[in-house]
Amino acid sequence: MKDEEINSILDGDWDGQQERASTVLDYVLETESDEAIAERNNSVTVSSALSANKLIEVEESRSKTRVLFVTNFSDIYETDGTTQKYYQELSHVFDEVHVLVITERGKEIAPKKIGNLFIYSVAGRHLWSICFNARRIVSEHLTFGGMIRPDVVVSLDPYISGICGFVIARMLERPWQVHVSEDPYDVVFLYKDKKNKVKRRMANFVFKRVESVRTSTEFILQQVTIRFKKMKDARVLPRYYHFEVFAKSQPLFHVHEKYSQYSFVMLTQADLFADSTLHDVIAAVRQLLLSPKIGLIVIGDGPAKQLFEEKAKILQIEKNIIFLPTTTDVVSLYKTSDVYIEGSTKPSSEENIFKAIGANIPIVAYATDQRKDLLVEGESAFLCEPGDSFALGKAVSKILNSSALRIQFKQRTKEIATFRIHENKDDYFLSLKDSIESVFAIKD
Repeated sequence: MKDEEINSILDGDWDGQQERASTVLDYVLETESDEAIAERNNSVTVSSALSANKLIEVEESRSKTRVLFVTNFSDIYETDGTTQKYYQELSHVFDEVHVLVITERGKEIAPKKIGNLFIYSVAGRHLWSICFNARRIVSEHLTFGGMIRPDVVVSLDPYISGICGFVIARMLERPWQVHVSEDPYDVVFLYKDKKNKVKRRMANFVFKRVESVRTSTEFILQQVTIRFKKMKDARVLPRYYHFEVFAKSQPLFHVHEKYSQYSFVMLTQADLFADSTLHDVIAAVRQLLLSPKIGLIVIGDGPAKQLFEEKAKILQIEKNIIFLPTTTDVVSLYKTSDVYIEGSTKPSSEENIFKAIGANIPIVAYATDQRKDLLVEGESAFLCEPGDSFALGKAVSKILNSSALRIQFKQRTKEIATFRIHENKDDYFLSLKDSIESVFAIKD
């Protein structure tokens, strides 16, 4: 297949280009010779050769892994930015951390080195050109004299980063892992953007080929493994709770100024599915929402959003409920609302409780072992029996009718955030390292 033939295939709109590009990519992957791959693996730029003496080492003495991440998060180039700091800290548990940043339709940025963190940029107009350029960057900067720098390739999404990771891992003959932070099979995701249909096809391409997958939640893990049962290594990523974000960040807006029609604002966060725990929260506070001065803000996405909007109309409380997406300014909502209500007991919902503690907001929630360990019933929060929406509503009413109780709960949660909860980044990064390195244990 010649270059002009490839270009003719890729004529048309963005969706068509991406869809047709997969055909070109498959053709290239299946027809490229082993000799061509080997030749590229042994190639090196003059600048790399001149600095080679700094890179040569006795491989037998190396005990730590070198990892290559493939991502489209270009903010890693921001000096002292949170993303760059994250990878700098992560590099402490690896021998080397290499990050290949995909910039669609942009320009490639010069490689950057920070300690043992190496950042590279790859650009291209189309999927096939991005993959070709990624191979070139890897050949120029990550191989020398037959020695391959990365021990494992990790794609941070199952889309373009996933396909590029597949191409690179195949080229280097290295293990490959894919991280998934959103559900590509969610109906809301599919219709949020027309390009997401292409993303889903990319995800299908990736999931059919990858053996090791890590997801951000149990729910996403279930959605992926139900569809692709042959995956040998699928788990949930270790969690790290960012209390600093809530403790130190200043709100960009105040809920009572933005929604001045309410004198008391309740906040909850829930996935909007037909069986969502939001049903319990609405049942608990329905009578309170009959007052025009009381509002409930719901942070969440999901296919059942319309169902809940219709339910609110039936209950005649539609003017008292505001639905906001998870992309909204969560910090401002948590920090300036009057009470946080948690109607779920799932492990993933514990993060919402940690957010509320970090934001120093009174909490009313169903009890779990972890919550009972951190919070004291009636002293620092109200913890109700799971499923008892009546008790949940009574507890919210107590918060509403007692400013002294609100002050007490805020003071206690502040003490908990200061003395009880510790962000152990070392443990988190070591857990993440173990999760990535487990890819080496996969048996054919």
